[in-house]
Amino acid sequence: MNMARPVTLMRSDEFAKRLGIGLRAAQLAFQSAADGRPWRGFYLPVIQLPAHRGGKSGTVWALHLEECSPELRAKLCPPESTDLTVFKAPLKAVPEARHFDIAADKRAILKPSLQQAKNTPERAAAFNAVAAQLHKFDNDFKRFNVGTLRGWVTAFETNGVAALVPQARCDKGKARVFVVRRWDDRVSLPNAVKAQIAATLHKTAAGVIVQRDISDRKVIEICGAELMRLTVEAGAVISKAELLEACKLNSHWVKAFRQYRAVHQFRRDYKAWSDSHQYRNQRELTALQMEVLYGDEHYIDIILAPLKEPLRVHLIGWLDGSSHYLWATLVILAKGQGATQRDVAKSLFDVTQCKWGGLPKTIVIDNGSSYKALGHPISQRRVCVLIGVDPKTVRRDRPPDNPEVRVEMNRIAEKRRRFGY
Repeated sequence: MNMARPVTLMRSDEFAKRLGIGLRAAQLAFQSAADGRPWRGFYLPVIQLPAHRGGKSGTVWALHLEECSPELRAKLCPPESTDLTVFKAPLKAVPEARHFDIAADKRAILKPSLQQAKNTPERAAAFNAVAAQLHKFDNDFKRFNVGTLRGWVTAFETNGVAALVPQARCDKGKARVFVVRRWDDRVSLPNAVKAQIAATLHKTAAGVIVQRDISDRKVIEICGAELMRLTVEAGAVISKAELLEACKLNSHWVKAFRQYRAVHQFRRDYKAWSDSHQYRNQRELTALQMEVLYGDEHYIDIILAPLKEPLRVHLIGWLDGSSHYLWATLVILAKGQGATQRDVAKSLFDVTQCKWGGLPKTIVIDNGSSYKALGHPISQRRVCVLIGVDPKTVRRDRPPDNPEVRVEMNRIAEKRRRFGY
């Protein structure tokens, strides 16, 4: 029985570290050695690492230490570490730097257990003590049971440090499933055709979600029928019963398209999308009154008994950032109308003339069209220009009394004093 010969490999980053040169210089030295050219008078026996593609620029080389000259090995003098690890060739894929860090974490965790002799009560006690602690592992802190620790120790004592290095995936970055595993296994089509069907199905699912925002169950139903049609048109040889079973999509597949619901919400209701997806800053109370004034507007539908249709009312609100005193202006609108810049300016003018208000230092508003006039430094003079009044002669008329509204507002103010009615 032929056993694979252990191969001790040194990566270019470790080679650069041992000799005090740059990483790029080490990579060029390995590449020159592969072309048969010496490096600083030394012959570098390099071998190509597997699972690397992308032409010559994607080739990765490693140094074969057993075939190095004694002088070169003396210069390198590699200590025992996870950066210098004995692997049994051939490798499925070259390990990444993160895999060697994980191996170092494992070895640090196993150190108390390895210091005890095999099959002794002391080693069993060490396993129990290690299992009861939190350990740094792959940029996190975790606990491991005794069975896992014993398995690591057995692998380490049998095959050395290489057994602690996780297996690297040779298909990293590649799609391993076209649609769902059931369809991939039962439909006999070339991979290129399967990839084309998967891309078409992806566009279909994204399109129905963006246009209609239907439920996941409905997306699975529509795309399942589309997958059956595409499979038959591609010429797959499969019975109808097997085709129905193979084209059943699942909730795991449809989860990949949930981000398109945000696109539908953005197109349908920007305000709702903004509230749920855009970042918000939380502001604290300001030190001075009217240092910051917040403005916003909302629509309110009021149903009155004599009217057949709801009465559309626009609410323009202002909030002092210090006292949380709230001013509200109601604008009654006809059908198809909206609040204008003049309505906002009049509402702000009332705030500046109120004895609990004044001229704000900073105004925080959204980007609504009715606030365009306030999108730059505001002054009392500009407010008066917008509403067409002279600040020296203006007098506010007393609004007509409405007993029902006054009683209701008094009731609200008694419960929530910050409304300030």
